Amino acid sequence: VMWPDVSYAPWDREVSLYASHFLIYAEKSGVRVSDAVKKKVRGFLAKWAVSTNNNESAYALHTLALAGRSDKDQMFRLYDARERLSLLSRARLASAFAEIGDRERAKTLLANALSPASVKEAAFAVFAMLELDPTDARILELVKYLQDRRDRSRYCWGTTGENAHALMAIAEYYR
Repeated sequence: VMWPDVSYAPWDREVSLYASHFLIYAEKSGVRVSDAVKKKVRGFLAKWAVSTNNNESAYALHTLALAGRSDKDQMFRLYDARERLSLLSRARLASAFAEIGDRERAKTLLANALSPASVKEAAFAVFAMLELDPTDARILELVKYLQDRRDRSRYCWGTTGENAHALMAIAEYYR
């Protein structure tokens, strides 16, 4: 168990999806990842891509797309249910569609992306928008949202995950 308080559902899955995302992201950034580890991660992601929990499914689909292993059937299943998805799930799914070159569906998923309810939602919306159109004016508003949510006295956001996602989104924006 990585942290003592995350050995039960749904946090164990969320932490594992989060770790998988960062492992794939690190590999895309040049870090060498063994084939055995990649195979296990892809198997884990494929399992959660078909989850009935839309947040878990969207995160798994996002990360599979980053890994070059898109599950288009599941992506379309979630896309068809887009009216019921949170901004977080829509942004993750939009990134998956952007990865496979389906810009129209990605744009549709991000149509109302300026009202994030969390740091994670804003960070994933930034990722997706940067993939689609780095000049989208909404990106700057979301980056400001992220910066405003930082606890200035502690130099951080609320959690390890919020810190990682916010910093990654802001770094991608400035890159």
